[in-house]
Amino acid sequence: MVRDVDLDHHRKVRSLEAAAERWLFGNRIPILAAFVLISIFLGWHAVQLRPMASFEKMVPAKHPYVA
Repeated sequence: MVRDVDLDHHRKVRSLEAAAERWLFGNRIPILAAFVLISIFLGWHAVQLRPMASFEKMVPAKHPYVA
């Protein structure tokens, strides 16, 4: 008797998928709260970024061709 390995693999993937689905939808509020907190944290740090486009910093002053 030949076993179909693909069917066994699909059953394992399906059970893992079902477990992940139960966990995600069972913990909806904490997961959404974590995403909100992460978004606030990253947004706060994005506001703190300041561009520095100084021409002097971009030119390699110590390079032989520039000196």
